[in-house]
Amino acid sequence: MKSALTAVYLICAALLFGPLKADDSIEKGKWTRNIKISAEYNGQKVEGTYSVYIPSKYTGGDMTSVLLLHDYNESSSEWIQKSLFTREAEKRNYILIAPDMKTSAYESEFFPETRLKWSAMPGIKWIGEYLIPHAQKKFNAFNKRDKSMVVGTGTGARGAFLCIARYPKFFKYVGGFGGCYDNETLKRNPSIINHLGAYKANPERWRTTDNLIILAEKFSDVVLFLAHGSEDYMVNPDQSMMFGVRLNTIRKKNPNVQFRFYSHRNGLHDWGTYNPSILNFLNFVSEN
Repeated sequence: MKSALTAVYLICAALLFGPLKADDSIEKGKWTRNIKISAEYNGQKVEGTYSVYIPSKYTGGDMTSVLLLHDYNESSSEWIQKSLFTREAEKRNYILIAPDMKTSAYESEFFPETRLKWSAMPGIKWIGEYLIPHAQKKFNAFNKRDKSMVVGTGTGARGAFLCIARYPKFFKYVGGFGGCYDNETLKRNPSIINHLGAYKANPERWRTTDNLIILAEKFSDVVLFLAHGSEDYMVNPDQSMMFGVRLNTIRKKNPNVQFRFYSHRNGLHDWGTYNPSILNFLNFVSEN
């Protein structure tokens, strides 16, 4: 009887005084690389890795958390080595989570024509069903939607918006830098072709699968930010401009959707453009 009462007391204490202290074995003030997650999907073993940055003032409580998604055929090293987010996370007391998604198009499903798979499990499913729950348990990250962001570059920008489309319960703030969003105007994009197959053979699939122009209609209670370099030769700036028109239309119909678009004059598809975008995005977040 005494042990039962003790258990009830501990549960009540956790509810009253906040989450139990998260894993404090990770060194603070630096990146920890290659944290592994193992899962099974359709009878196949799935192994993914991610990196985490824990700020020096980490307490184990519910802190602002940021998911960082890299471009196609890159890795978390891009964010770790080139971005301003580490500096800003230390200054602002953020937890950063950066997965290694390889050749993922941040897809929700695979098809017989899918030529390159980052893993046996579609990328967005791995993020929403394994990565985020793992980070919640280990670091108390992403436990409060209004303290959770997802940010991406290039194909990762597409992934960031697909995250809030598929798993809106986790994120309130999203930033996309130099991204590609409208499937039907990406008929030569290798990441989309490798995922969906040839457009001519599968036009309906291209129109309906992970197409953010359609999925954006569901956005609600979100803060959305787009940025693109005006001279981006890898991804046409029209991608962000067209998606921006769509998001602005939704903002006008839905007052709890906040949106801002920023065009970087002479900006390219590189960190010289992305880093100013990070600061602009964080300033926009602080206003909302």
